[in-house]
Amino acid sequence: MRKNQISVDISAPKYVTLKLYQDVYKVVIALPITEAAAKQIYKYVDYSHTEILPPSAAFNRKFYCVQFTRTYHYNTPFNQSCWGLAPKDLRDLKTWLRRAKIDVLGDEIDAINNK
Repeated sequence: MRKNQISVDISAPKYVTLKLYQDVYKVVIALPITEAAAKQIYKYVDYSHTEILPPSAAFNRKFYCVQFTRTYHYNTPFNQSCWGLAPKDLRDLKTWLRRAKIDVLGDEIDAINNK
């Protein structure tokens, strides 16, 4: 018995991971972060789309990782989601990460001053 097969050529930026499902597809952007920044970034992230992943030997992940996922239906073109909206999401994610790093540096400075 032969199954229906579809072959597609999809171009996406290197920072985007596409996950294809039956009715929807997900655009995932992930950046490595430090443990200290992972604790601080929760003040800034969008909880509906963001997840902090701890290091895991099972998934061969050596660092903490902040992952931003957005779900689209197939009536949204890949061009729009991957090349139009994903760069904005990446920019937001980098902004949140930089703010978290600033908080970590502020905490380190306070720790040095209190010694």
